Amino acid sequence: MLNISDTGIIAVGDGGTVIVSADEGHTWTQKDVGTTSNLTRVAAVNNVVYIGGDNIVLMSVDNGKTFVTTGKVEGNIKDINFTSTDTKPATFWAVPYVPGKFETAFTDNLVK
Repeated sequence: MLNISDTGIIAVGDGGTVIVSADEGHTWTQKDVGTTSNLTRVAAVNNVVYIGGDNIVLMSVDNGKTFVTTGKVEGNIKDINFTSTDTKPATFWAVPYVPGKFETAFTDNLVK
């Protein structure tokens, strides 16, 4: 999965792979994000980046320079996104899929 913003490109993949480019994809740097989980989704707004994958959600508040685990989730993240209005900060949504259960949402209102 790939996210392109004004500040760069972030791509995620298997085995905890996170690579970033600040020069339109000419050069890439691999980030150590502290997990070997397969990562499948990435979303960014302003300087905040969220990454979701197999039973995990990661967050960066410095444009993807460093990441922390926001928590383990049950299931594989199938979608992540931000919602916001002109008067409210962005809200992050992560939707995991758990076989035999309804999908649930992990939300975080820390984005300012």
